[in-house]
Amino acid sequence: MKKNSSSSEITAYTVVALLSAALSFVTMVVLTRLASEEFFGKINKFITASNVVMSLICMGLDSAYIRFFYEPPATTNSKHLAWKCMMPAFIALFFVSIVMLLLRNSPFMSLLIGSNGKLFVATFSASIFSLFLNRFMTIYFRMNSYILRFSVISIALVLLTRTIFIPIYSYSTKFEYNIILASLLLTLFMSFFFLFNRKDIVEIPHTSSANYSQVYRFALFSSPVFLITYLNSYLPQLIISKNLGDSILGIYSAAMLFCLGIQVLCSGFTTFWSPYMFRNYKKKNDIIKKVHDIILFGSVLILSLVLTFNDFIYFFVGENFRRNQDILGMFLIFPIVSIIVETTAYGISIKKKNEISLFIYLISTVVNVILCYVLILNYELKGVAIASMISAIVQLILMTYFGQKYYRSISSVFRTSFHVIILVLSAMLFYYFYDNRPIFVTAEIIMIILCLIYDRNIVLWFFKALKSSPQNVENE
Repeated sequence: MKKNSSSSEITAYTVVALLSAALSFVTMVVLTRLASEEFFGKINKFITASNVVMSLICMGLDSAYIRFFYEPPATTNSKHLAWKCMMPAFIALFFVSIVMLLLRNSPFMSLLIGSNGKLFVATFSASIFSLFLNRFMTIYFRMNSYILRFSVISIALVLLTRTIFIPIYSYSTKFEYNIILASLLLTLFMSFFFLFNRKDIVEIPHTSSANYSQVYRFALFSSPVFLITYLNSYLPQLIISKNLGDSILGIYSAAMLFCLGIQVLCSGFTTFWSPYMFRNYKKKNDIIKKVHDIILFGSVLILSLVLTFNDFIYFFVGENFRRNQDILGMFLIFPIVSIIVETTAYGISIKKKNEISLFIYLISTVVNVILCYVLILNYELKGVAIASMISAIVQLILMTYFGQKYYRSISSVFRTSFHVIILVLSAMLFYYFYDNRPIFVTAEIIMIILCLIYDRNIVLWFFKALKSSPQNVENE
């Protein structure tokens, strides 16, 4: 199933995203009522740790695979590129697994993934391997617009890393048993699905004469970026677990699932946007700028709706997970800002200046971890939320500045700044007026009206284009 229409692709990917979001939400509702906060926190820490190590063994080759998918080295194709990117990562996983097995009984492994021992560490390696296969398959399917296969693997990932714990936990509440069985099922599915699609994805090059130096250089600077991104999510969890305990980590993890929900809802766009940008950045700059403006307005609207109706959303969550709702807005700034960055920072990748991205993500992570460590002592989870929000704004400012230096995708700096200020203001008003909801809702209505007035032309363009023809969003 292959779509050529950009609007059709966005629609299809959005449907998949909505299904995944709905599945994740139902899973969270059931698990937060069924399981303890400690179990929930440890499960989330294991999944995040798996993603961290998966990013480590990929060494940026997954990012290079995306960047050079349409422009592989001379005399090669995307299948050869996949082989050259996947094999070093697979070898790295082999050696990392050996090291972890040697450390299997150490306190370090217990802190890292919540338990230790030979079988549990082997399970951890299997989980990393599954996520590695999923990463490259997902890239291949989305770059080729194979929406059906992308849908299958995306929904399967949610089922086998989240929903699967409902029946397993009903049988046994033991954390290790749940992880081992879920990881086994995940590994089996991803392995069989990769073997089924192997001939389409990867092919051993018949000659070694092709020059992959540019690919590996791009990967070299991309590698720490993705690793740091995952560490930015994982290290606060370790700080919370050590200072506040796994029960508070469970409450934090529930809030993070709301953030994940925002990302999943927007993933239809982000999945489509990366290949679209690399295909069209030279010839469709006006459309790219208009999309940025639409994303700004949509971000304000989404945050406002989530915060206004947060009581309704939290109603479905287990009672023990409903604490600290007032800081939800500050946590949501990070995933929303990440969506905006998608439309402002591609100049860095287009010019292959990944060392800049590395520098920015490193700064953002350092800011987040230091502030988290300092503020958690006096403000507990509120300190973590403040740290997350500040680091997100730092990342947005720096990524946007350098992205625009190399490729202009913003029509007005003032417009972008205005909407970001509205986002931060919404989060802070929600915190200060959480117990006085009429004041907060009134303020939100006023800000939405101001945005509608300011963005009326771009909003009218968007809906007019959608109404007149599904192709117009791309061709206007």
